[in-house]
Amino acid sequence: MRFLNSIWAFVVLSILLGGVLWGCAQKVDSKDRWVPKEEEKEELPQQRKTILVEEYTGQLCINCPTAAKILQEVSKKYAPNVITVEMHAKRTKQTEATLESALADKCAEKFAIPSVVPGVMINRLPIGSAKERYSDDRSAWTALTQKILEQKATHQVEVKIGAVEGRKVTFTVRGTKLSSQDKGEKVGLAVWVVEDIYASQKVGNKVEPKFLHHNVLRDALTTEADYQLGETRSVTTELPQSVKEVKNAKVIAFLYNKKTDEIYEAAIAPLGSGITSNDAETEKEEKPEPKETEIKFYLDNQPIASGKELKATVGKKLNNGIVELESPVVTVAGLKEEQLKGIVLDVLAEKMDHKDDTNSGIVSICLDNCSALTGLQQQYHNPKYTPHEKDNITLHFGLKNPAKKDTYRVRMSIKNKEKEIAHWVYVFEYDPTSVKEDIPSVTPPEEKPTPPEEQPIPDNPPAPTPPTGGNAKSNVVAVDFTGQRCPACISRLRDLNDYSKELHPNLILVSIHSYGYYTVNEELIPRGDIINPYYKHCGVPYFPSIYVNNVPITYNGGYATREEVNKKPTLSSSLKVELLDGKRVKVSCKSQPYDEASKSALPTKMNVLFWVVQNKMRGFQAGVGTDYEHNHILRGTLNGAWGESYTLGSDHSKVYDLPPVDEWYPPQNLTPSNRFNLENCEVIAIFLDADTKRFYDAVKVSLKK
Repeated sequence: MRFLNSIWAFVVLSILLGGVLWGCAQKVDSKDRWVPKEEEKEELPQQRKTILVEEYTGQLCINCPTAAKILQEVSKKYAPNVITVEMHAKRTKQTEATLESALADKCAEKFAIPSVVPGVMINRLPIGSAKERYSDDRSAWTALTQKILEQKATHQVEVKIGAVEGRKVTFTVRGTKLSSQDKGEKVGLAVWVVEDIYASQKVGNKVEPKFLHHNVLRDALTTEADYQLGETRSVTTELPQSVKEVKNAKVIAFLYNKKTDEIYEAAIAPLGSGITSNDAETEKEEKPEPKETEIKFYLDNQPIASGKELKATVGKKLNNGIVELESPVVTVAGLKEEQLKGIVLDVLAEKMDHKDDTNSGIVSICLDNCSALTGLQQQYHNPKYTPHEKDNITLHFGLKNPAKKDTYRVRMSIKNKEKEIAHWVYVFEYDPTSVKEDIPSVTPPEEKPTPPEEQPIPDNPPAPTPPTGGNAKSNVVAVDFTGQRCPACISRLRDLNDYSKELHPNLILVSIHSYGYYTVNEELIPRGDIINPYYKHCGVPYFPSIYVNNVPITYNGGYATREEVNKKPTLSSSLKVELLDGKRVKVSCKSQPYDEASKSALPTKMNVLFWVVQNKMRGFQAGVGTDYEHNHILRGTLNGAWGESYTLGSDHSKVYDLPPVDEWYPPQNLTPSNRFNLENCEVIAIFLDADTKRFYDAVKVSLKK
């Protein structure tokens, strides 16, 4: 029978983008082995080259329906010369178990498919100057397909379906070469089963529960690594259990080059009637609709499409010799602060290339706070990110002694309850000519700077007398572990300042700066032996980290501080500080239970701790500039990291030496505003649990000459 007269000609669709090799196929049971049949003589016509597209996709990928629509249009335009197969590979992290295929995952691993979807391989041919097989540029797919279609076919493959009894299927396959040369050559031959199926799909900002997926790869029916062209094979086999409806399944056969994996030719044949209803409504792309029930992520005031590449090109050379590339800023949007309370997200950032390169990696990441990593890390994982309205998300990528231009990619994935709700790819392009020296400087600028954003300092609360009445509130200490280079810290500083004004005089703020990467002006940091116990006790994981009464905040700071302030107080405390000279102070304080009922809520062992904080210090702050006013800066303590033993109800009066702050730093670093200026200092008395270190009450007064 001549092929042009064959009823199967309409399904001979062309070289598959990804033929199964031994590394992509399952082992064939002996009962399903190919049985040679007598070769039939046929005239082999010249024909247009056909192609097969392996479309790597996922049910959780919001851009994948758009990509599928593009490929469907290409298939229709060039029918019957294009076959598209949906490859739901677990490796991409965009799939669900419903459509996942172990075979797709093996192929993705074999061909090093990145976790960026949607993307395609077209006949597994190299694409572009980079000679990469995988393309995630949807705008180029039509042109790439057309270019390959212009080539003449070199091979032909035909698949014919015989009996279909339940899940048992019989079919024959025959491949040939269209030229007279090398007709006896051996190639790879693979047969897959695919299925059209309704399943869930993320479409825009919602999940479509009944979306039509076309030609979803289920499994390999068989493969033959050394197939002799011209021979006919026949097989009878049971369909894998992953096939849900036999009538919606199809068989795809293709020939491939054993050395290069290039697919020569492919064919497809249905096993049944298939899905014939009008599915336009389930297949159409839907634009995201603004909702108040979903978290969104924006770049430059526009929502980020899943899989989008965010490029960073300018690098900064830091003091430690590391060149740092900073990503664009992504902003959390969609939900209001009240709606975000209680939401916990799982964030994973991991390198997509240069994985064996220890001289490149993630330096730090900013979510609601910034986390400085140790060294250059291959990945960062935070399974407990609590998002806030207008959080700024950035990632810093470091290179150690880079010698030449190169590009590095990092995939950012964000999940909510194990479902990925967004992902994008940071692309860090390093160019030695664009590297700048670190911008922050402790030297004041020669020109008068623009007026800085000031943080108003609330009037000092008077030393309180024992409160009375049912509306009494607690005094609360909010400690902000922060850093000058932390992009997210400026928003927290502003928030805390707003809380302080709202909750004055009951909220007392203290900022503790960090050593290392996030520091520009060392004089903002107390000596190591002073702050190390606080970092160790709190286990500060990132910046900014807010601790209320020495307990970490697990949700929005505004709610946490208000809740603590509005609680009935357990202590009533007073404080008086007398400056004796420039080096000593006399401190008098007293704390007692607020009432009889409060006694049972208090620990048996108490300490009193005296902190010294300073306002109106100036220096760099990310997001503002080089002349920002820093307030509430911890400069030191009067009586050690955790204070000294105190008996409730007793009068405590003692003379203390002021911390010799200016002696801790090189003189050239001490600008006038950053010297230990007593006029701008305050003393805070904190009454705390001697064992757990939880704060129960605090009082703040000014320290003036």
